Amino acid sequence: MIGHIWNRTRSEPSVVRRIPTVIWRPAVVLVAALAISACARTPPTPLGASPTSAPSPGPSRVASPQPTAENPGTTATPPSLANATETSQAEDTAVARAVEETVTVEIQALGTAVIVSAQETATAAAPNGGPGSAGYPAPPTAPPTAAPTLPPPSPTRLVAPGCPVQPVRGFGLLYATNAAVGSHLGCPVDAEVGTPTRVQPFEGGLMLSRGIATEVLVLRNTGGAWSAFPNTYQNGQPLPTRTVAAPAGRFAPTGAFGLVWERQADVRGQLGWATAPEQDSSSGASENFVHGRAIWTPSRTIYVLYSDNTWQSFPDAFQG
Repeated sequence: MIGHIWNRTRSEPSVVRRIPTVIWRPAVVLVAALAISACARTPPTPLGASPTSAPSPGPSRVASPQPTAENPGTTATPPSLANATETSQAEDTAVARAVEETVTVEIQALGTAVIVSAQETATAAAPNGGPGSAGYPAPPTAPPTAAPTLPPPSPTRLVAPGCPVQPVRGFGLLYATNAAVGSHLGCPVDAEVGTPTRVQPFEGGLMLSRGIATEVLVLRNTGGAWSAFPNTYQNGQPLPTRTVAAPAGRFAPTGAFGLVWERQADVRGQLGWATAPEQDSSSGASENFVHGRAIWTPSRTIYVLYSDNTWQSFPDAFQG
């Protein structure tokens, strides 16, 4: 420990300048303690005894021990000399312990002071760092940001308020965005169902059927009216002979549509010739309402047929 402190003080003079008292104080205490210990170890001279002198020449004489009353063959030790010896040994032990404790404490204090001073010197001599290091204030801490308060969720808006069944997808979007259609149709009677559809456009309207073709729907452009006719057509059944051939770019209907068109003169007169062949699709949808029905075709067209025999068509704006 002493060697380490001596090397540190030689290599770092600033440490000596910072703690002069700490370095010299243990040295003085150590010297004083050693002197006290040396004095304590010198046995005291009994009262009346003369200082020790050099022996005179001639044959040495050994004093014969004086017998005691308890033991005739043992010489008794004078009481004063025994007490002095015990006192000297006790004092030696106490002084040695005091010196050891004092020196240990002082050396520990000296070592701590040297290390602290060296750390302070190194910190003062270190180059400046960035923000937050020696010589710079710590960066400010941003105040906590309060979590935004979200509005409570709004209740789900019903497409058809008060109705036990709600229209969905294209039918529901049309029902919700067109108040006139919703009020005219009334509440849905049942849920939307998928069904095959057949459609054929005519010069004055169109023919339409859904599912198992039990009826043929005729939608006329004139007056926006529609009507339904029973489907009595049987597969392979011959149609009435036409007296007039279809003009170029026009088509005569066939099957169930052709049978109604041939037998119903007013239908043939109002619709005219077909402008395209019949479009038969296995995909489609329909839904019944209190005051009408809605039919969806693969051309993404919704046909709404009201109970008062009027009809409308709307493009399907539903995406999904």
